Amino acid sequence: MSNSQCLRCRMGFKLWPEVSRVWLQLWSASGGGFMGSNTIMREVQEERGWFSYLQGWCVHVADRLAYLDGIIQELEFCSNHMSEARLLVELRSGDAIVFVDSIMYFKAIREFETEKLANLRLFLQASAAHLDRRMLFAARFNAM
Repeated sequence: MSNSQCLRCRMGFKLWPEVSRVWLQLWSASGGGFMGSNTIMREVQEERGWFSYLQGWCVHVADRLAYLDGIIQELEFCSNHMSEARLLVELRSGDAIVFVDSIMYFKAIREFETEKLANLRLFLQASAAHLDRRMLFAARFNAM
């Protein structure tokens, strides 16, 4: 994403310092209304909330991955050590196939969750960059 692009930018302008300053001057000179620092700070707070929400989802998905890894390890152990597994549960003939199917099922879920976590982290990076630009804009706007 280039510096000139802005994710979820409600104002509709790019956050280049000189462009945004000129845009604000033209907008206020044309009687475009008043955009106070409270509005901008509220938007910064919204972005911080969104960023915090994304961080929470990353932690949740990472915890889910750890849980899935534990399940897969247990199933692989039972599949590889059927005599020990017989001590824990009553096994019938053909249960080895059930273990293998279960392992494949949980590995597919883990793969999906791993991709989801990677995408969430990319989105988190983009949101962090957007939040930085929003805070920089707020600081420049308040300095005007």
